[in-house]
Amino acid sequence: MVGDWGGEDGLLRDPWPAEPLPPERLPSVAAARAQGWHLAPDAPLWCFLPAVWPARQRAWVPDRSVRVVRTVCDGVPGPEIPWSAWDHAEVEGVVASLLADAGVPARPPGRLWLLRPPPGTRDLDDAVDRLAAGAESAGVPVRCCAELVAWSAATVDGWFRPGA
Repeated sequence: MVGDWGGEDGLLRDPWPAEPLPPERLPSVAAARAQGWHLAPDAPLWCFLPAVWPARQRAWVPDRSVRVVRTVCDGVPGPEIPWSAWDHAEVEGVVASLLADAGVPARPPGRLWLLRPPPGTRDLDDAVDRLAAGAESAGVPVRCCAELVAWSAATVDGWFRPGA
Protein backbone atom coordinates (compact mmCIF):
# COMPACT_ATOMS: atom_id res chain seq x y z
CA MET A 1 0.00 0.00 0.00
CA VAL A 2 1.09 3.55 -0.72
CA GLY A 3 0.57 6.39 1.73
CA ASP A 4 -0.52 6.69 5.31
CA TRP A 5 -2.91 8.87 7.28
CA GLY A 6 -0.67 9.42 10.31
CA GLY A 7 -2.82 8.25 13.22
CA GLU A 8 -3.57 11.14 15.57
CA ASP A 9 -0.55 13.11 14.33
CA GLY A 10 -1.30 16.43 12.74
CA LEU A 11 -4.40 17.36 14.75
CA LEU A 12 -4.73 21.13 14.88
CA ARG A 13 -6.37 22.35 18.06
CA ASP A 14 -10.05 22.95 17.43
CA PRO A 15 -11.85 24.72 20.31
CA TRP A 16 -14.98 25.44 18.29
CA PRO A 17 -18.26 23.52 18.67
CA ALA A 18 -20.17 21.94 15.80
CA GLU A 19 -21.90 24.49 13.61
CA PRO A 20 -24.25 24.13 10.66
CA LEU A 21 -21.62 25.37 8.23
CA PRO A 22 -19.90 23.87 5.20
CA PRO A 23 -16.26 22.87 5.72
CA GLU A 24 -14.78 25.99 4.13
CA ARG A 25 -16.73 28.26 6.53
CA LEU A 26 -15.88 26.52 9.81
CA PRO A 27 -13.97 28.71 12.29
CA SER A 28 -11.33 26.00 12.71
CA VAL A 29 -10.70 25.95 8.96
CA ALA A 30 -10.59 29.75 8.79
CA ALA A 31 -8.03 29.80 11.61
CA ALA A 32 -5.96 27.14 9.83
CA ARG A 33 -6.17 29.07 6.56
CA ALA A 34 -4.71 32.10 8.35
CA GLN A 35 -1.72 29.89 9.21
CA GLY A 36 -1.20 28.83 5.57
CA TRP A 37 -3.27 25.63 5.47
CA HIS A 38 -5.75 24.82 2.70
CA LEU A 39 -8.60 22.33 2.69
CA ALA A 40 -7.64 19.21 0.76
CA PRO A 41 -9.66 18.78 -2.43
CA ASP A 42 -12.93 16.96 -1.88
CA ALA A 43 -13.10 15.65 -5.45
CA PRO A 44 -13.03 11.83 -5.46
CA LEU A 45 -10.12 11.92 -7.93
CA TRP A 46 -7.88 13.39 -5.23
CA CYS A 47 -9.25 11.56 -2.15
CA PHE A 48 -5.80 9.99 -1.62
CA LEU A 49 -3.87 13.26 -1.60
CA PRO A 50 -3.57 13.72 2.20
CA ALA A 51 -2.17 10.18 2.49
CA VAL A 52 0.73 10.97 0.14
CA TRP A 53 1.35 14.55 1.32
CA PRO A 54 4.37 14.91 3.62
CA ALA A 55 3.30 14.47 7.24
CA ARG A 56 4.79 17.82 8.28
CA GLN A 57 2.83 19.56 5.53
CA ARG A 58 -0.58 18.09 6.38
CA ALA A 59 -2.91 18.47 9.33
CA TRP A 60 -6.54 17.88 10.16
CA VAL A 61 -9.38 19.23 12.24
CA PRO A 62 -12.46 17.33 13.36
CA ASP A 63 -15.17 17.48 10.72
CA ARG A 64 -17.95 19.38 12.45
CA SER A 65 -19.41 20.65 9.22
CA VAL A 66 -22.88 20.15 7.84
CA ARG A 67 -23.14 19.33 4.17
CA VAL A 68 -26.33 20.11 2.34
CA VAL A 69 -28.23 19.11 -0.76
CA ARG A 70 -29.52 22.06 -2.75
CA THR A 71 -33.04 21.29 -3.92
CA VAL A 72 -34.67 22.55 -7.10
CA CYS A 73 -38.32 22.20 -8.08
CA ASP A 74 -39.40 23.15 -11.62
CA GLY A 75 -36.19 25.12 -12.02
CA VAL A 76 -36.79 27.15 -8.88
CA PRO A 77 -34.18 26.83 -6.11
CA GLY A 78 -35.65 25.34 -2.97
CA PRO A 79 -34.38 24.86 0.55
CA GLU A 80 -31.02 23.38 1.43
CA ILE A 81 -31.45 20.05 3.19
CA PRO A 82 -28.70 18.61 5.41
CA TRP A 83 -27.19 15.32 4.28
CA SER A 84 -28.62 12.28 5.94
CA ALA A 85 -26.53 9.53 7.52
CA TRP A 86 -27.20 7.56 4.34
CA ASP A 87 -25.75 10.40 2.18
CA HIS A 88 -22.60 10.49 4.31
CA ALA A 89 -22.28 6.69 4.20
CA GLU A 90 -22.73 6.64 0.41
CA VAL A 91 -20.00 9.23 -0.17
CA GLU A 92 -17.63 7.52 2.29
CA GLY A 93 -18.34 4.18 0.62
CA VAL A 94 -17.37 5.55 -2.79
CA VAL A 95 -14.18 7.07 -1.35
CA ALA A 96 -13.30 3.87 0.53
CA SER A 97 -13.72 1.85 -2.66
CA LEU A 98 -11.54 4.26 -4.68
CA LEU A 99 -8.82 4.21 -2.03
CA ALA A 100 -8.85 0.40 -1.77
CA ASP A 101 -8.71 0.02 -5.57
CA ALA A 102 -5.74 2.43 -5.65
CA GLY A 103 -3.88 0.57 -2.88
CA VAL A 104 -4.28 3.32 -0.27
CA PRO A 105 -5.33 2.50 3.31
CA ALA A 106 -8.83 3.57 4.34
CA ARG A 107 -8.95 7.12 5.60
CA PRO A 108 -9.88 7.83 9.20
CA PRO A 109 -13.47 9.08 9.55
CA GLY A 110 -14.52 12.47 10.81
CA ARG A 111 -11.57 14.56 9.61
CA LEU A 112 -11.16 17.58 7.40
CA TRP A 113 -7.68 17.39 5.89
CA LEU A 114 -5.56 20.48 5.53
CA LEU A 115 -2.50 20.70 3.31
CA ARG A 116 0.20 23.31 2.89
CA PRO A 117 0.86 24.21 -0.74
CA PRO A 118 4.34 23.37 -1.99
CA PRO A 119 6.93 26.10 -2.54
CA GLY A 120 6.60 27.77 -5.92
CA THR A 121 2.83 27.33 -6.20
CA ARG A 122 0.20 30.03 -5.77
CA ASP A 123 -2.07 27.84 -3.66
CA LEU A 124 -3.26 24.27 -3.30
CA ASP A 125 -5.48 24.50 -6.39
CA ASP A 126 -2.40 25.44 -8.43
CA ALA A 127 -0.51 22.45 -6.99
CA VAL A 128 -3.38 20.08 -7.85
CA ASP A 129 -3.59 21.53 -11.37
CA ARG A 130 0.15 20.93 -11.77
CA LEU A 131 -0.25 17.35 -10.55
CA ALA A 132 -3.00 16.68 -13.08
CA ALA A 133 -1.12 18.31 -15.97
CA GLY A 134 2.15 16.60 -15.07
CA ALA A 135 0.52 13.18 -14.77
CA GLU A 136 -1.22 13.61 -18.10
CA SER A 137 2.00 14.66 -19.84
CA ALA A 138 3.81 11.69 -18.23
CA GLY A 139 1.18 9.29 -19.56
CA VAL A 140 -0.18 8.53 -16.08
CA PRO A 141 -3.96 8.03 -15.99
CA VAL A 142 -5.65 11.00 -14.34
CA ARG A 143 -8.10 8.97 -12.29
CA CYS A 144 -7.90 7.61 -8.77
CA CYS A 145 -5.69 4.58 -9.40
CA ALA A 146 -2.44 3.08 -8.11
CA GLU A 147 -0.42 4.67 -10.92
CA LEU A 148 -1.63 8.19 -10.13
CA VAL A 149 -1.14 7.64 -6.39
CA ALA A 150 2.47 6.49 -6.85
CA TRP A 151 3.27 9.23 -9.37
CA SER A 152 1.69 11.89 -7.14
CA ALA A 153 3.53 10.63 -4.04
CA ALA A 154 6.88 10.89 -5.81
CA THR A 155 6.06 14.29 -7.31
CA VAL A 156 4.81 15.78 -4.05
CA ASP A 157 7.83 14.41 -2.19
CA GLY A 158 10.08 16.13 -4.72
CA TRP A 159 8.25 19.42 -4.31
CA PHE A 160 8.97 19.51 -0.58
CA ARG A 161 12.49 18.06 -0.68
CA PRO A 162 15.07 20.65 0.44
CA GLY A 163 16.73 22.29 -2.53
CA ALA A 164 13.96 21.22 -4.92
